[in-house]
Amino acid sequence: MPRSRRELRLEQQQQRGSWHWPAGIAIGLLVMILVNLVFIFIAVSGADEVVPSYNIEAR
Repeated sequence: MPRSRRELRLEQQQQRGSWHWPAGIAIGLLVMILVNLVFIFIAVSGADEVVPSYNIEAR
């Protein structure tokens, strides 16, 4: 039995939209990595120096 136009249109929409969610996940991961790299850069560049006596003296 032939499919209706509605069924064909729905099937076409599903095929076209099937790449959106993987692309969204990939973009989200890239944004998360970039934000983490910025946080790491800020933490490392703004870190206080360790006092030399902390490394040398016995604890």
